[in-house]
Amino acid sequence: ILLSSKNKNNEIKIIDFLEKLIQDSRSYSSYLLKKHNINLNKIQELQNHENIQNLNNHTSDLTLLAQNGKIDPLIGRKFELERMMQILSRRKKNNPILVGEAGVGKTAIVEGLALAIAEKKVPKNLQNAKIFSLDMASILAGTKYRGDFEKRIKEILNELEKIPNAILFIDEIHRLNKVVEEILYPAMEDFCVDVVIGKEASTRSVRIDLPPFTLVGATTRAGDLSAPLRDRFGIISKLEYYDETDLKTIIDRTSRVYSMPMDDDAKSALAMRSRGTPRI
Repeated sequence: ILLSSKNKNNEIKIIDFLEKLIQDSRSYSSYLLKKHNINLNKIQELQNHENIQNLNNHTSDLTLLAQNGKIDPLIGRKFELERMMQILSRRKKNNPILVGEAGVGKTAIVEGLALAIAEKKVPKNLQNAKIFSLDMASILAGTKYRGDFEKRIKEILNELEKIPNAILFIDEIHRLNKVVEEILYPAMEDFCVDVVIGKEASTRSVRIDLPPFTLVGATTRAGDLSAPLRDRFGIISKLEYYDETDLKTIIDRTSRVYSMPMDDDAKSALAMRSRGTPRI
């Protein structure tokens, strides 16, 4: 059986072997696989599952959560949401970054975009998009040695390569170290990642091409972003605190979710004392 590796490291995996094996109808092994209800479609499903396992371990698919009804509707921030859609629809410089204090709705806007995608209330070019929220704590967990964190970021970018119209959301993006930022530069601008392989004298750099993908960032500390990374973003959106009307709407919805009736005076008083954020 002639095997052809699909990955860029020229490694043959068991799943690749099975895929080629079952396609050879002359072999007894192919007969045995089919006898046990293992067909080509099942093998390809396992292959796809293996490909996205790393992505699933370190990100959350916000679009899937929205489709399953696990994301709350966006209250307020309609203008900011529409502005983000406009930026994402650009051909170049289409990476927005949201800047604001904690609790002003940065993550809520991205979740609102995922909900709009699930409900097909977005421009045509975004209707098939998928938003993945990076779990920084998960990536940092278990990174004992220098370079482990950067390696995981590279692996996630490589998985995004397989997903058309992928949008990666990184909250608190200022926490990324300079090495990771240098990985993101070519990924955002040239749609490629430089990977260094080998050791000492045999060290060489390999450039992996990526299809266009979008990065959405959020931060409470815009000043901590390096100038090169900040320049890669198409626009910096500064979010102000919620007004009392939006806060009152959020309080009203929350009281109904928890089955705790409140009169209008109580809602207004609570909104006035919330300091511009529903977290208070």
